[in-house]
Amino acid sequence: NKELLLKDRTFPDGLFTYANFISKEEEEFIVNKLDENGWNKINFNGTRNFVKYGLSVDVTNRKISVVTKNPQLPWEWLDPLIKRMKHLCNALKNFEPNQLHANEYIKRLGHHIKPHIDDRFLSGPFIVNLSLVSDCVMLFREGTVKENNTSINYNQQK
Repeated sequence: NKELLLKDRTFPDGLFTYANFISKEEEEFIVNKLDENGWNKINFNGTRNFVKYGLSVDVTNRKISVVTKNPQLPWEWLDPLIKRMKHLCNALKNFEPNQLHANEYIKRLGHHIKPHIDDRFLSGPFIVNLSLVSDCVMLFREGTVKENNTSINYNQQK
């Protein structure tokens, strides 16, 4: 059931999870579009392949650049997904994405992302994740993480 909200788990406040949000055909279409754009290797906060669209963000200096070399958001396939998200989750009724990051993790190459905090100042009030090709495991923790030699308390980000 595409509209199934997983209720058998305990999630942090504000986290909503929908199983099978997209069809296999939609998933294949999106992956092909990402492949067409071309993947870049990134070593920031872990190693992985990366495609990004929309605003450029300088996480070190906490600045957003409107002038960007990134491709514009791919509205032709993103817009129907955003509309579906808004329909399924009332909390997203005013959600307007300003960037899209696609990460490709290849296990045999040791790809990973380190524990981090997504900065609400830079990303806005919502962070939406769509896992493609394989399952996704995210660990949510309370406490602190060291970023750029600064300890950040997870509780301060609420």
